[in-house]
Amino acid sequence: MSKRLWYTSPALAWLEALPVGNGKLGAMIYGGLRKERIQLNEDTFWSGGSYDADNENSLKYRSEVQNMVFSGRLKEADQMSRRHLLGTPDRQCSYQPLGDLWIEMNGSSEFGISDYHRDLDIDTAEATVRYKTYGMQHNRRIICSPTRSVLAIQLTADEPIDCSIYASSPQPQSNIRVWDSTVCLSGTNGPENGIEGRLRFEVRLNVQVEGGVLQPCKDHLRIRGATQVVILCAAATNYQSYNQLAGDPRQLTSSWIDDALRLSFDQLAAEATTAHQNLFRRVHVELPETSNSMLPTNVRLDKFRTGADDPALLALNFQYGRYLLICSSRPGSQAANLQGVWNDSIDPPWGSKFTININTEMNYWSSGPANMSEVIEPLLRLVKDLALTGKETARVMYNARGWVAHHNTDLWRATAPINLPRYGLWPMGGVWLLQNLWDHYEFTLDPSFLEELYPLMADACLFFIDTLVKDPNTGFLVTCPSMSPENVHGVDGDDVAICAGPTMDMQLLRDLFTRTSKAASMLGRDESLRKTVVTLCGQLRPTEIGSDGSIKEWQDDWSAPETHHRHISHLYGLYPSFQISVDKTPELARAAARTLEIRKVGGTGWSTAWHINCWARLHDAEKAYEALERILQSDLSYPNLFSAHPPLSKEMTGVFQIDGNLGSCAGFAEMLVQGNSEGDVWLLPALPKQWPRGRCSGLCVRGGVTVSLMWGEGRLISAQIAAARETGCTVHYAGLTQFIGLREGQVVELDSNLHV
Repeated sequence: MSKRLWYTSPALAWLEALPVGNGKLGAMIYGGLRKERIQLNEDTFWSGGSYDADNENSLKYRSEVQNMVFSGRLKEADQMSRRHLLGTPDRQCSYQPLGDLWIEMNGSSEFGISDYHRDLDIDTAEATVRYKTYGMQHNRRIICSPTRSVLAIQLTADEPIDCSIYASSPQPQSNIRVWDSTVCLSGTNGPENGIEGRLRFEVRLNVQVEGGVLQPCKDHLRIRGATQVVILCAAATNYQSYNQLAGDPRQLTSSWIDDALRLSFDQLAAEATTAHQNLFRRVHVELPETSNSMLPTNVRLDKFRTGADDPALLALNFQYGRYLLICSSRPGSQAANLQGVWNDSIDPPWGSKFTININTEMNYWSSGPANMSEVIEPLLRLVKDLALTGKETARVMYNARGWVAHHNTDLWRATAPINLPRYGLWPMGGVWLLQNLWDHYEFTLDPSFLEELYPLMADACLFFIDTLVKDPNTGFLVTCPSMSPENVHGVDGDDVAICAGPTMDMQLLRDLFTRTSKAASMLGRDESLRKTVVTLCGQLRPTEIGSDGSIKEWQDDWSAPETHHRHISHLYGLYPSFQISVDKTPELARAAARTLEIRKVGGTGWSTAWHINCWARLHDAEKAYEALERILQSDLSYPNLFSAHPPLSKEMTGVFQIDGNLGSCAGFAEMLVQGNSEGDVWLLPALPKQWPRGRCSGLCVRGGVTVSLMWGEGRLISAQIAAARETGCTVHYAGLTQFIGLREGQVVELDSNLHV
């Protein structure tokens, strides 16, 4: 099955360009004829600098806000929260573009062009451009090396290459230096929200030619008569951590270029492909190909949107999600932000930050099931940082032990609540990130990872031990003030979201307390803490069903004014958690289905992705497929298959959010294989009729188990279950159940009746 995105014309816009990346460095390839543009990002280049947003005055108003909430004066509580409970500043910093690398083909025109082809091979992680000019072949190859920290571009042609190479930046404080075979773009970042810019950056280009002349000019390099041109690009900032800015970008870029110069382009490309395939080739998926599968990606996408049969396009989209996460999150890089590692705007939507009330978490849902567990390492480091900065926020703004993070953070690891109460006054962002990390542990059972994770979980528990309060109206322990992420309940004001103990908070705390207790027992730690969180867990409000048959989003049986709201936060217990399941809590599962029906699918790419996962978890194949198919419709997907967040205003156009790509990747896997922490494994739990035959290999479930499947005529043909360590699992398929014991390294093959 093809693993290429390909097109027959250059990209005219950023959302048509093709992405490459090595975790730290991201580039978007346009494939221009007279002028090639390669837009550049480096993952530590943001606005601003280290800052403290903790509001020392908030503490004296917190109990008053709580009293207002408990007495039903929600509008007053919202207004007081706006004035006194938000961080200062109440905005954060944004991810920034470094600039652009330009290759101008001197003397060329767009006349006489034929056989144009632009593609991205997500199996080799290489982008190519090729075309003929009056019969003469021109080729470009572009790779982004994770081992050498460089972007590398090779130009070859059947005729002498005559071109100019230069760089530019949208950053106002930047300059260009050119000497010998080098172009150096350097500068500083800018301020934002009153936070002074403190970053320095450098982009260094080195150009090597064969068979021609290389001439340095004032602001570019001029090449004449070459048979081959190789451009190496390295980028760095002085960022070392959120509170350490002593790095030397000049030294870093120079050393990376010198290191890469020891290899030919072919060697660099082969090495980069090997590093990529070590992760990417762990999973293989085949769905039926049709005649449409042979078409250019944009044409194929258009036909799919008008009803053409093309199951293989959805398999390609799944693998593209894996490619994007591998390219934007590698050990040593920053975690994938709202746009992964790619952004061309100095004012990106929502700052292209880490939005931790769903989006950052969704970015990593596929890391375990899609067999690329190494990509979680940047997320672990992010949470370790937040536990440090969040400790100060807990002390200053809550007079509490432990640590807290709210709904957003940035490069500087800000943890105070921001924006408005309906967005920022939610103390659960850190808790949700911890659940991603716990999932990683359950997939890998890595004891050293658990040792690193446990202190973060224990300290998060301390915060809620100190801040949970008893609701005088219900008797349950609740978070207060809080809100159900970004959704207003409309009580006491159309834009009021503030409340006590929303359902999602209770579900998150139930997981935090239960998993911390389990980890403490496994590690032989903190018996007193373990007993405390077990006791607290029993005092949390259970997930309840409302009068309309859906899961209640709040303690009271309120109906949200925005019926089709993009967030389905109260279904956290269904997915990614297992608190709601078809087999163990059938009534709640039916209520979860009713919730999804009311909310409807399709508001944003990421929201649609959450629906895919939820319907798959409910074993509803057709509803899951409907949502998966929806993810590629014109308002939710761009020509380069980037996922869309439909613009919220006329001023906002072309809003890309990577979580839709990465969340739908997880949903695709969830339709084929599911597994919980108790050793249950479901084969083809949500296989739609549109996929009558196919195969997959390398998908993972919890417990270090890998699953491979083959099916035909909509039925399982065979399955292979492999274990990384000695374990047992109960396999379920179509009403059949089979327990199998597995030795370390053993592979067990099952037939269509689950017989060994």
